[in-house]
Amino acid sequence: MDFIRIRHLQLSVFLGVYAKEQLMPRPVVADIELGLDLSRAVASDALSDTVDYDALSQAIRSVCSADATPIGADPMRYALVERLAGDIADICLAFDSRIESVRVTVGKPGAIVGAETVEIELSRRH
Repeated sequence: MDFIRIRHLQLSVFLGVYAKEQLMPRPVVADIELGLDLSRAVASDALSDTVDYDALSQAIRSVCSADATPIGADPMRYALVERLAGDIADICLAFDSRIESVRVTVGKPGAIVGAETVEIELSRRH
């Protein structure tokens, strides 16, 4: 299996179990690993033979990121990092049928005192 990795995708998300955490979006960082067969893209050098990772990142932002919410619409709000990571994994698997598996790591910087970040990692397959 081959992999496409999106590293350190910056998102601005309403995230947290405490009311004060839901007042303002906070920065989170996502690492995404897509498992798929890239042999056609290697041979053809054509975007149509691979996953358009720019379009995928825009799809993730349009659902999860507060700064991509259309005017007048309510942004997604998450209590748990686990739910956010699950939504990202679901978006990836639905985005392109060639994606066989996805691994998503989402970090919530400043979640606890004395730690740089707290991360959740999920793996999903079709």
